[in-house]
Amino acid sequence: SEASGPMAADLAVQDLIGPHANGCYGCGPYNEKGLKLKSYWVDEENNPFLGSCHATFVPDPSMNGGHPNVTYGGILACIVDCHSMNTAMAYLYRKQGLSIGDKSIPQKWCVTKSLKLDYKRPTPVSAIKLTARVTGTKRNRRIVF
Repeated sequence: SEASGPMAADLAVQDLIGPHANGCYGCGPYNEKGLKLKSYWVDEENNPFLGSCHATFVPDPSMNGGHPNVTYGGILACIVDCHSMNTAMAYLYRKQGLSIGDKSIPQKWCVTKSLKLDYKRPTPVSAIKLTARVTGTKRNRRIVF
C-alpha cells in the first residue's frame, strides 16, 4: 500500500533493516551464531495497519530443555521477544508511512519493556509457528500480543 510505505511480503522485517544493522542473537541475519528468526508482515484485508507478523522457527535438536524432544524455554522466550519487537517495528513504520531500511530517514527501533510467557505444556523440538499483532498503543509504546 502506498500510504503505508512499501514492505515486500517476501522479505523478512529483519532483512529490511539494512545490511549489517541487526546483529541480534535471536533475529539478526548478521549474527553468525544466532537463531536468525524471520518475521513476515501480512496485511489484514482492507487495512494494512491492522496486519500481523508471522514466523516459523525450527529449533536445532541441541536447543532442548533436558529432555531430547522438549524445546528449552529460554529459546522460546527469545523468539517470542524478537518476533514481538519486529512486529512492533513493522507496525510503527507502516503507521508512519515509512519504509524499513530507508537510508534517508533515521532508523527506528523498538525494544521490549516486559515479556511474560506462560508455558502451558512442553513444546516439542519441531517447527514452531508464531503470529503477533499490535493490539494497542500508549504514547510511544506498542502493545503486541
